[in-house]
Amino acid sequence: MSIFQSFLNLLFPARCHLCRQLLPAEEAGKGLCLSCWDKVSWLKHCCPRCAMPLEGQFCTWCQGKSFAFQKAYALARYQGEWRRLLHRLKYGREGHIAHYLGSLMAEMMDSKMPAVSVIVPVPLHDKREKERGFNQSLLLARAMGRKLGLPCQELLIRVADTCSQTGLKRSQREKNVQGAFAVKEGQAIPRGLPLLLVDDVMTTGATANEASRILRQAGAGEIVVAVAAR
Repeated sequence: MSIFQSFLNLLFPARCHLCRQLLPAEEAGKGLCLSCWDKVSWLKHCCPRCAMPLEGQFCTWCQGKSFAFQKAYALARYQGEWRRLLHRLKYGREGHIAHYLGSLMAEMMDSKMPAVSVIVPVPLHDKREKERGFNQSLLLARAMGRKLGLPCQELLIRVADTCSQTGLKRSQREKNVQGAFAVKEGQAIPRGLPLLLVDDVMTTGATANEASRILRQAGAGEIVVAVAAR
C-alpha cells in the first residue's frame, strides 16, 4: 500500500457497504464486514447458462428455453441486505456502490472470463436516466472495464420507455421489453465480435435476452451476461 493510499485511508476510513460500520484494516479490501459478508447469499453453485441457483445437478428453470446469450454469471441472490444495497444504488442515488459491485463482478469474471472484446451496459431510457441521475448498469460496466482492462461501449439505446418489470410474469416481461432496444446510430458492430453484457439484476432473463437479440442481429458473436444479483 502506498503512503498516499495510507493517508487517504486515514482521512476517509473504509465502511461496510451494508451496515456502514467502520471496517478494520484487514477487512477493508472486502468492502463488507465479516458479519455482513456471511449474510450475503453468494452464488457459488449456479447454472452456467442462466445463472439460476442450482439445487441439483441440472437446471430445471431454463430447460427447454432458448436465449440469445450463451452464458450468464451472477454474484449473489437478489434478497435481504444485497437487495437493499442494489435499491440504494438504483433509487438512493448512491452511485459509489456501483464501483464496489463492479469490482466484485470483475473478480467473479476474471477466473472464468471467456474471450470477450467489449463490455456493453444494458441502457436506460433517457427519461428514466434523467430521473435517476445515472444508468447503474453503465457504472457497473465501467468499473468492470477498469478492473479487467476491457473497453466499455454504449452500443445500445433504449427506444421504448417500458413499464417496470417488477411484479410481471415471465411472459409479460418478455412482451414488455420487445422492441425496447436498438443499436445506437452510427455504431457498427464487427461481425462475430464477442461481448460481455452487464446489468444490475436478472430475474427471468427477458431484458438480457432482448438486448442480446438486438446485438446478435447487428452482427455480434457470442454474448455473455454478468449481473450483480439473480
